[in-house]
Amino acid sequence: MKILVGLFVLFNSFTALAQASLEERLARLEEKVEEAEIERSFQQLKFSGTFIGLAEALNIHHKDPSTGVEDQNHGVLSGMHLGLNFDYKISNTIDFFSTLGMGKVLNNDGRDGLSQSSYRSNQGSYAYSGSMAKFDVAYLRWKMPDENLSLAFGRMTTRGGPPLHQLDGLDRAGTYPRFGYNAIFDGLAVIYNFKSFLPENLELKSRIFYTPYFFLDSSDRMAAAEHTYEDPPGTIKSDGEIDRRSDQIALLNEFSLSNYWLAKKINLYSLLWYYDHFYDEDYQIAGNQRIEYYRATNHTLYLGFEKILNSGFNFSWSYLLVHSKSDGSNLERSDSSLLNLNYKTEKGIVLGVEKIFTDKTFYLDEWAYLQFNEFYQRSNNNGQHYFVAFPFEHQQILRLGLYDYQAGKAPANLYTKTDKTQNFYVMYRVDF
Repeated sequence: MKILVGLFVLFNSFTALAQASLEERLARLEEKVEEAEIERSFQQLKFSGTFIGLAEALNIHHKDPSTGVEDQNHGVLSGMHLGLNFDYKISNTIDFFSTLGMGKVLNNDGRDGLSQSSYRSNQGSYAYSGSMAKFDVAYLRWKMPDENLSLAFGRMTTRGGPPLHQLDGLDRAGTYPRFGYNAIFDGLAVIYNFKSFLPENLELKSRIFYTPYFFLDSSDRMAAAEHTYEDPPGTIKSDGEIDRRSDQIALLNEFSLSNYWLAKKINLYSLLWYYDHFYDEDYQIAGNQRIEYYRATNHTLYLGFEKILNSGFNFSWSYLLVHSKSDGSNLERSDSSLLNLNYKTEKGIVLGVEKIFTDKTFYLDEWAYLQFNEFYQRSNNNGQHYFVAFPFEHQQILRLGLYDYQAGKAPANLYTKTDKTQNFYVMYRVDF
């Protein structure tokens, strides 16, 4: 009897050990599966970022030619900007890209940025509006069965285009030429790459970008915004609803020639964009009860030479031609240019100068910028930007520069004074 009891106990013990061993193996297997899934997720997720610190010494002299009154703006301003990039490969055909950004003047969270509600979205975190994070990029990209064709939808990389990257000796980041527009736009894009049809040293890529603008009531997401005017002065009246939508279409063609005797790479970009029925509250005619809508056709030509004659010299010319018109006004034309010449040494040091010419009716959607002055967007402007950038280990860059320009009156864009600006700045940047 004792033998039978012993065998029974021994059998149960082996059974328990076998069950425990099986459970342990299953647990270890589940852990390995989870680890594999986590590892695969991290392989699909790409994280990077940029941190920038900027200090700019203001030295601006204003003068009102009609009265002779002069005033000055002196002092130092300092800001910081952080951009965190989270890119995820959902599948072989779908990718997601995003940038979470923050831009602020140091210890000043009370700044609202632009007062016009129709432009606040175009600034993103570059408005220096405080420590609240904003998405400067958030879009999906689909690759079509025809591998040359892709679609994208969302908040895209329309800011920071060439030649902005050359100031720090970096690779191109933004899509559209800076002198076409340097603002953040939402919309739908269609991209086609003709590379497979061309010789090895030629590239051609076309992008069509559709941007719908919506004008809604500030407190009601379903109601259209209303146009108001003063009649008599001090008495606000409404002239009815503003049309809810204004459409903008942009076509960017990028042609590149590589390994040519003149330069290692020659880029010729053509950006043509058009918008119609756009409402801007600051450009309404005073006392006019009728709503004034705007339309414009803009063409930006960007011609860039990289590593000229196998040296460190780079040169680019950006030309902006604008034909614009508002209801009840004559057609206006604007011709403006931005020249950039820089030299990058073998150690990565960049020395350069930019030269700008803008006329009295010049207008640029320059909303996503970090400098405090208006070098790139000022109408009736003639000036230079001198800069030198020093790279350090761990992807650090220190750039020193001077904005030196003189601008005259430009009543069409509400500039009623002349400006003489000589602002020195220091910018520190880390990419990780």
